[in-house]
Amino acid sequence: MNILMVISDFSDYSGSVLSMSLGAKAIQEKGNQVYWLHRAGSKTLTIENFDGSFAVHHVFDRAAYFDSPDLRQEERDIDRFIQHHNIDLIHVESWPRTSTLRRWIHKYPVVASVRVALCPNRARYQWTTRSACDRPIGISCYTVGYRKLGCGYLGNGKPISTPAFIRSMLEDHALRATLKRCKGIVTPSSWMKERLAKDDLPYHKIHVLNPPIVEVDLTSQNQLTSSAPDTPVLTFVGRLADFKGPDHLLKASAQINQPHQIWIIGDGPFRTQLEEITKQLGITDRVTFWGSCEPSKVKALQGQSTAIVVPSLWPEAFGRVGSEAMLLGKPVIGYNVGGISDWLKDDITGKLLEAGDIEGLAQAITELIEKSEMTKKMGEAGRQFAQQWTVAQYGEKLAAVYQQAATN
Repeated sequence: MNILMVISDFSDYSGSVLSMSLGAKAIQEKGNQVYWLHRAGSKTLTIENFDGSFAVHHVFDRAAYFDSPDLRQEERDIDRFIQHHNIDLIHVESWPRTSTLRRWIHKYPVVASVRVALCPNRARYQWTTRSACDRPIGISCYTVGYRKLGCGYLGNGKPISTPAFIRSMLEDHALRATLKRCKGIVTPSSWMKERLAKDDLPYHKIHVLNPPIVEVDLTSQNQLTSSAPDTPVLTFVGRLADFKGPDHLLKASAQINQPHQIWIIGDGPFRTQLEEITKQLGITDRVTFWGSCEPSKVKALQGQSTAIVVPSLWPEAFGRVGSEAMLLGKPVIGYNVGGISDWLKDDITGKLLEAGDIEGLAQAITELIEKSEMTKKMGEAGRQFAQQWTVAQYGEKLAAVYQQAATN
């Protein structure tokens, strides 16, 4: 089977890009051929045996109000690329313009990945209340969500104007109507499947594929943990943004008397505020801001940690950082939002708490610090649980989705 994978930018090495690249590798190892359609100017992935790529610009320009002649020319060029390489199926990871996606669905079998909750602000997060949104999508997104609950913000905290939010509502409606017509929808967690079904996407077309995790060599893992500090370390890994809840970890730390360290790995618009909160709480001596790190450095720091904390307040589609930590044998403390409960099992692989429960977070951290044998047992249980998310099993499931989509 020849597959065209669509992704806007390889340079943003996020969880979705990693999942798609690992999926491509697994698919190729099963005898399929993968081609790439990506945004002009973005980096290309180094994947063995992939046969070619096609770079475009206007197809990914979702801000344009109307379909331009340049866009239609790009679509014709893509059609020729598809015909020349005998493409059997298109897998859309980064959404192109909805009008383009609609035309592709009319002509070709299309599978779409949906890795973030659908809604006008693409987060299902209420900034005013700092909580996930579970309301049906509709006019209340504006009358209640935008006007009262702070739904009118982007992921970087910048406000969305009223006209832009209304346009986003219309675009969200058009996108969901288009996604309904895809041959298949791939999503990372059972929570996301149920959420998309509530948002009127066909349940029978939605396939849950938990993100693959690169296996950890035991020898290198021992090296990662050999230099662990004597003082217990609780680590946060992720973008420093309001909805990721890193300030909850700092506030929980301030309630703990036992000696420990807090490591914050990542960067983002919330960092300055977090540093100020650290000073106000009087815990600067125990908090280290590592900033953005290379994946190997992140893994090394995780390996030296006592536990990983995932205090997300928005509904994570899966929460890959926690499952990756589990493969390193680390217990995870996290809030029960989105797809996190797919892998974080309370009192088995870590501690699963009600979102926003800072006191409970402090108690859970204290328990893991004081009960080293329990912490070790949870870490081992997590390692065993995480071993199911191999690249090979992901490839098997993805291949089955492709086969079903291509034959229906």
